[in-house]
Amino acid sequence: MMEDKTEYIEIYTSMNRIHISFIKSIFDANNIKYQTESENFLRVPVIIRVDKTQLTMANELLKDFRRGNDKT
Repeated sequence: MMEDKTEYIEIYTSMNRIHISFIKSIFDANNIKYQTESENFLRVPVIIRVDKTQLTMANELLKDFRRGNDKT
C-alpha cells in the first residue's frame, strides 16, 4: 500500500457540527481533498485540513461562508 504523502493545512475549526457538515459537502462537491480531526467527539472542536495544493481553492470556496459565520 502506498503511503499518502499529501501535506494538509488547517483551514477551519468549529464545534458547530452543521458548519462542519456543510464545509465537507462543499469540499466533496469540488473534489477538495481534506481530513477531519476530532469529528467523533461531541465536546471537542472539529478541525478540517485541506491538501496544501488546494488551499487557495478551498479558501475561495469558503469566503462567503466565513463572511457570514465569523463567530463560530
